[in-house]
Amino acid sequence: MTYVPAGLTLLALTIVAVGFRFSRSSRRPTLLRGGAVTTAFGLILLWLLPFSVFRVDTGLWAMPIFVAALLAAGSVLGLGLQLMARACGEQEDSRNDTLFDDFVRHNELP
Repeated sequence: MTYVPAGLTLLALTIVAVGFRFSRSSRRPTLLRGGAVTTAFGLILLWLLPFSVFRVDTGLWAMPIFVAALLAAGSVLGLGLQLMARACGEQEDSRNDTLFDDFVRHNELP
């Protein structure tokens, strides 16, 4: 049980160190550093929030709170990875953004 928190914390520290090291060669160094810190925070939350849910007796609400904790941690982790991807050269508008805009434009109500 202690291997998961230790491994995720070590991975988070590694991501922060690598993010700060390679931020000088990035097009947007501040965004890369912020993404690295956000990704590391998401990894810490990935073990900290479920551990906190297990420590508190929530009765019938245990499973919904556990799923919400994983969803929150996954969202923060995804945000950090997205920030790092944008800092490393991804275009501001992806193909999916263009398709979504076309879909909305073609399906507008009169």
